[in-house]
Amino acid sequence: MRTEYDRMTSHADAMGVDLQLTSMTLDGSDNDVVLGFWRGEYVTWKYFNGEFHYGHYYSDYSEAQTDFYIRSGG
Repeated sequence: MRTEYDRMTSHADAMGVDLQLTSMTLDGSDNDVVLGFWRGEYVTWKYFNGEFHYGHYYSDYSEAQTDFYIRSGG
């Protein structure tokens, strides 16, 4: 049985995204967040409905990491 994490990583692989960090909720609140490297930039996305949405793009990893933690509530 495929989990939501499996679907997320498959979607990232299909897009050519190198996932760096992921944050997934257990309560179904659609607040899953990823940080990936894609097309020469770091990006944080919300993940829901099997897709990545609302990207924030960065050239600096530490800025992207800070945004990831803010967006994931951590």
